[in-house]
Amino acid sequence: MYDSVKAITDDSDLVIVGTVADQKVVQDIDDDTDFTLSTVKVITTKKGDAGDKAVVVRQTGSTKNQTAGAIMKTGSTYLLFLVHSGLSGDLASQYYVTGADAGIYLAPTTAKAKAQTGTANEQDISGETFNRVNNDSGDNLPATLTVDEVPAS
Repeated sequence: MYDSVKAITDDSDLVIVGTVADQKVVQDIDDDTDFTLSTVKVITTKKGDAGDKAVVVRQTGSTKNQTAGAIMKTGSTYLLFLVHSGLSGDLASQYYVTGADAGIYLAPTTAKAKAQTGTANEQDISGETFNRVNNDSGDNLPATLTVDEVPAS
């Protein structure tokens, strides 16, 4: 449970704004659990190093078999607080959302439209207010957040 934006930022390895460019559902840890893998094209990085400007975010469940949390959607733009997966092999480069789905904030329609056309940049995102996807997680995080409100690390 997080009681501040600073706390969730401190616990995150990577904080980015990005657009979900592609998704697939896999069962790569066991034969029963769906994981949605979202390839997120990074628009800006607030904390950490996004490397090649695209990261893969793992979420437990899928739209057809949702076990917990809110599954991100292709074409949508998010402010994401992420932690390394801690998995081995090829899965080691992937990330989980910090605090299950506490670390997912959705961009407003204007930013999403620019991101979908590939024209969104840091200036477009810096003034946007992102909306928390799950306000019922028990965390004490704000319902809305701008990139500028994320503490520098």
